[in-house]
Formats: sequence, C-alpha cells, structure tokens
Amino acid sequence: MIEQLLSARRAGAPLIAVESPDLWASVRSISARINGSAPQIAWDMQNGFTPLNNASRAIGGLPDASEDPTGALAAMNQVENGVFYMLDAGDLVGDLLFARSLANLRDTAKASGVTVILLSAGFKLPTVLKRDVLVLKEPLPDDASIQQTVEDCLAAYNESLEQSDCELPPLVVDDVGAVIRACKGLSVFEAEQSVAMSIRNGALDFDALWARKIATVQQTSGLSVYHGGDRFDGLGGLEAVKEYMRLRMNGRRKPNVVVWLDEIEKSGLANTGDLSGVNSDQLGQVLTYMEDYKSFGVMLLGVPGSGKSAICKAMAAEFDRLVIRLDMGAMKGGIVGQSEQNLRDALKVITAVGDGNSLWLATSNSVDKLDAALKSRFTDTFFFDLNDDELPAIWDAQKRAFGIDDATPDVSGWSGRNVQRCCANAWDMGCTLEDASRFVISESVSGAMDLQALREQAEGRFLSASRDGVYTANKTNGRKFRLN
Repeated sequence: MIEQLLSARRAGAPLIAVESPDLWASVRSISARINGSAPQIAWDMQNGFTPLNNASRAIGGLPDASEDPTGALAAMNQVENGVFYMLDAGDLVGDLLFARSLANLRDTAKASGVTVILLSAGFKLPTVLKRDVLVLKEPLPDDASIQQTVEDCLAAYNESLEQSDCELPPLVVDDVGAVIRACKGLSVFEAEQSVAMSIRNGALDFDALWARKIATVQQTSGLSVYHGGDRFDGLGGLEAVKEYMRLRMNGRRKPNVVVWLDEIEKSGLANTGDLSGVNSDQLGQVLTYMEDYKSFGVMLLGVPGSGKSAICKAMAAEFDRLVIRLDMGAMKGGIVGQSEQNLRDALKVITAVGDGNSLWLATSNSVDKLDAALKSRFTDTFFFDLNDDELPAIWDAQKRAFGIDDATPDVSGWSGRNVQRCCANAWDMGCTLEDASRFVISESVSGAMDLQALREQAEGRFLSASRDGVYTANKTNGRKFRLN
C-alpha cells in the first residue's frame, strides 16, 4: 500500500484515501517513507493541525481548525509541497460541504504539490469525489510484522526486568509461530497490547492471549468466534461428514480458519430483492471474496436439531482453528453504506486471521430459495437426516456430557437436539431419562412435512452426513415417536 501511495504522490495525485485498521500506525509508516524535506502535518477534529516533522514545525500561520474540517482544507494550499493526513475522514466525506470543498481543492493542491491523505477504517465516497480520490487499502499486519511486534514486546519486557529488582528469568517464547497465530487478525497496536497483557509471572499465558484475540475479533460487527468446546467424539453419529472434514482440514491446503454462515436461507444473501440494494451488494461481496481467495464452501442441509450447527462449532476444538460465525443481519446499519462497509471490514479480519485460506460452511433448512451463484460456491452438500441407527451413539455422547448413568428410553425419529433436551431435562429435574422423554416431541413429528420435503429433495442428489456416498432415504427414519 505504501509503495502505491508513494508512486501516486510522485505522479502528482493530490487526493488519496487510505482504509486502515490503525490510523496512527498508518500515519507513522507513511510519514517515515516520505522525503523529510516535505512538511508533514496531521489533522483531527480534537487537535486541529499537528506538525509531524521539522519542516512542518517551521511553518507558521496555520489556523487552529479544530472542529472545522472545511476550514482545514482551505488552509492546506498555504503549504507548498505539503503532505496532510486527515484522520477519521470517512465520517466527513458524507457531508456535502466538505465533499465539495475537497473536490474544489483537487486542482489547486496538484498545482502546489500538496497531497491530502484521508484516513479512516472505511470509505463510502459520494459521487462528487469518486473520480477524484484514489482509494488504497492498508491490510492487517502479515506474519513478519506480527513477529517483529512480538519480539519488540518481549525485548521491552526483558529490559524492564533488568532495570528492576525482580528475580524472574528473562521471558523466552519457544514457539513464536503459536504467538503469531494467536495475533493474526489484529492491528499492530492490538497485537502489542494483547501480548503485553498476557505476560503473567514470567510466562506468556496463551489462553489469555487467545481470549484477547477473540474479544478483539468479536468487536467487528457481525462476527462471533468459537474456539475450544466439544470435539467430534462428543457428537454421536454423522461419521461420513466427520471423515470428510478431517480430510478437508488436513489436506494440502489446510484451511487456517472456518467461516460459518448459519441458516443461510434466512440471511440477506437469500433475499436479494430488497429495494435498498444492501443484500445484493453483500451477496456480491461474498461471491467475489470466495472466488478471489479460492475459498472452498460446504453446505450442510437438514432439519433443525440434526447436528449441522454442532458440527460447525466442533470444528474449532477438533482442528484447533477459530470458527468465525458471519452474521449478515448483524452487519446492517442505518447509515447509507454502513452495511456494505461492515461486511468489508469483516472480510478483512477473516482474511488476516486465516491468511487468505478459509473453509466456508453454510447451514440451511432449505436450499430452494438460494441464489444459483451462491449455491455454486458451496460445491459439496451434505444432508443431515434423522437416523435411528445413530441414536445409540448420540445417547452415549449426551449421557457422558451430562454425567447420566441411566437406561436409555426406546424412541425413534429423534434428532440429536431431542436427545440433548431429554438429557438436560433429566439432569435438571432429577428424574430418569424415561420420565424426561415424555416431555420431548420428536423432530419427526413436529417437522414431519418439512422432513419429507427435504428427503425428497436430497434423494440421490446430496451426500449423506451419516454414511458414505449419496443420500438414500432410510426406511427406518421418520417413524412416529413412541414410548414404551
């Protein structure tokens, strides 16, 4: 990004916008590479103009211009060959007066060699600026940058030990790669803070480091994170899809992060007819992202409670990866362009966390309404049926989870969620599983019509989540719930 910016300045580009996760870090990085004889001045709403180098400190006559971005623009032509950094400019370009003032500055700034660098987490440029402003994107730090940050942080800690009376030995991290993985997706400042605050009693607390990383990622609108929890052996049945995921995650690409779209048929990605155009834009962004990064997609189709979401969550502990749930609805904002920008920010984080190598999982109770282009990105589709043959394994897993040593009730047509609910009721009520089962309605009864439609849709078309090969309806499935 910096090389592109320097080339643009040499070519005389007067207006440049930089999308950055850490504005001041970007200012420092850019200013360090620009010729020292050029005056460099930062501006923000609180402080107004702030000189950044000796050439700018020698300049007098600049107004205060705090809380006056339009006035700040008017003053910039007074500094020949100057470089100005306007922080939080993404919130300013939506103001018509500011946008017009910036557009009017283009020719005079170019003539006097002035470069105005707008910085923000994201930009939605109005029509008046789209052809005048060059937009560049500062990526989140790569492995080398994170490693340098970690090494600097450890060096500062060890230096502080030498200067104190503390008897702790110097901190040495044997697996720097593990620290880098725990800091992927963070800005340089966030990584530095996470490492510094995770040093406890002379050692680096990796649990604390991951917790801080997860908390930071979850500050991004629409993202929530799963790390740890149940492994595959905590889920009964579904052996075919488990084996598939093992092969996929341990194959040649070895995805670094799992992206989960839950109930995709209910998200905006399946409703592109909205008048605002937000859903269509989000769909386009997801399709483009998956194509550009060659992200492999897997669709998990089935009735509620059949284990689709449980498989997605268990991917975290099974393969020691972050599972990031992407909630399209939570990204929608009331300001024009905010929803689209939120998704762009989320995809940046996903890219950084996974180093551009992600596996996408989508769960759905129906694929009829999904856009054809979206379905094509999810190459393999598994159907999760209600399978009585898997019930013993599901009962065993749930009884272990709840610490229940009790006779298993004789039921059929139950989903994994039905079994979990029965065990939870038995534990909570202090009764037997047989008694608790009287208060559970089988998924094959409550969702009989949907189940039949899904089975007909999946027959011979989708892979079975339970058995190798293409799904074929099991005659024992779907029997009415009964109690003995």
